[in-house]
Amino acid sequence: TCFGKISYIGSVYTLIKMRLWASFCKRSEHTNIYIYIYIYIYIYIYIYIYMT
Repeated sequence: TCFGKISYIGSVYTLIKMRLWASFCKRSEHTNIYIYIYIYIYIYIYIYIYMT
């Protein structure tokens, strides 16, 4: 019974860890998208200034 409890706690812990990691990954993906948008805007502005 003790071993079962330990394995149950371990599975719950890994599940929570995976959930946290997934949410962190999603957040980082969103920040990466924002960074790419900023880069595109900077490139667009640079090209616009360079052309005129």
